[in-house]
Amino acid sequence: MERALFFFAAALLAVAVYANGPASVAELSDTSGARAEALTVTIPVGSHVAVAVTNTDAVTPNPPAGIAATVRVMWLEQRRVFVGKAEERDAAIPYYLPLPKDCTPTGSWVVELAPQAAGTYVVPLVCNSNTVTVTVRCVEITRSGIGYGFYTDPVRMADPDKEGVYYADMAAHGMNTFTPYAREVGPRPWDYAQCLASHIDTAIAAGLVDNRFPLLCLSTGYADLARAQGFAKTPWPELWGYGNDEPAITAGAAVAETSAAWHAVGAKTATAIDGATALAIGAPLDGWIIHMDSMSGGVVSAAKAAGKRRWLYNCALRGSNAALHRYMTGVYTWATAPEVCLIWTYMHSATSRITPAGAWAMERVYDTASADREGNPIPTVALEGLQEGIIDSRLLQELERRDTRQGRIYLGELRRQVPLTFWPDGRNRDYSSYVWDVPDLAVPPVDMVKMRRDVLRLLGM
Repeated sequence: MERALFFFAAALLAVAVYANGPASVAELSDTSGARAEALTVTIPVGSHVAVAVTNTDAVTPNPPAGIAATVRVMWLEQRRVFVGKAEERDAAIPYYLPLPKDCTPTGSWVVELAPQAAGTYVVPLVCNSNTVTVTVRCVEITRSGIGYGFYTDPVRMADPDKEGVYYADMAAHGMNTFTPYAREVGPRPWDYAQCLASHIDTAIAAGLVDNRFPLLCLSTGYADLARAQGFAKTPWPELWGYGNDEPAITAGAAVAETSAAWHAVGAKTATAIDGATALAIGAPLDGWIIHMDSMSGGVVSAAKAAGKRRWLYNCALRGSNAALHRYMTGVYTWATAPEVCLIWTYMHSATSRITPAGAWAMERVYDTASADREGNPIPTVALEGLQEGIIDSRLLQELERRDTRQGRIYLGELRRQVPLTFWPDGRNRDYSSYVWDVPDLAVPPVDMVKMRRDVLRLLGM
């Protein structure tokens, strides 16, 4: 049976109509159903927290010095879900998080709280019937040993002139790498190497790139990786060439030919690939980027035995379900331990946005961010969930590094709760006649709010 309806989404269906208080606050990705007037969240320096405030017509933060607050409307997609299944019902799916100037209030809000330095900050949020309080503990945490990033094709950006703004937004949500495409955007001359260099340098300037993780380069010619280095303004990570995208199991000859061409110019190569396909035809590749629902113990063991750089990617979710996104970048990625985790995608379509004329043209297909009428980023609940998961992953990595007896026991029990093939209860998108029902509503197998508190306790934080 379906694990349970996603409590938060179901609750919001009522909240969207009756926002008369009392207001409550919770972590955006909390699926426990617990709601309170006070909440404490611990985050690393350099990050922010997004909390959900429900059942109120207005929210006014009163932050102390040193922490910034931004109020966003929680936009809800309301529809009938799991039609023809035992779980069929009406649901309100939390999705986009526009500013109030761009969206009619729904009675449900997200408040972003961004500390400027380590410390403890108590932030009252004044609502129409009562005041809720969020205490943000901002602490120093070791940086991630896993790379996190989006596939970032610039032709999908709502406003090419804001490329650096989008990269900075990715970094603000915990990302530390990306995939540069050698595509023309804006007035730059059409030259693969120059385009590639421009995108990489723009991302580095925005604080997005960690040089420990190779950059996987797409839409570029074989000779352009080395030539692009001549345009670099700063030191770059290693550049890899992209192979045959998601090859069929019958495409072994093509994969071998493309890999040989990259190797001939001195470049490593990797591609997005199904786990079973990697086992069958992946030998010529230097890296296997395994889709999350085709991960298996056999794939992990084979990649290690063959000396393959094993990465992970997700191309099955969209901007909904903060909890599932938190689980994906957090507990799941930590447990499967790839070198890099890639997500499709930040902006899926340049036309999925609020138009300059103010029309709401959101397409709700794979997008993890959108844009307002000025082209500035509009986050989704998924984007906030991804950041929360990256924080979870960093904490889990730190507990692993400390290698204490209690930590080993806890982490071993946690790993046993994580299916390598990702989907809770084994139900992927094919379970429902509508492809987004499961991604929108699946409930992760781990209570991540409790998990973070447990890990912080074990770390003495």
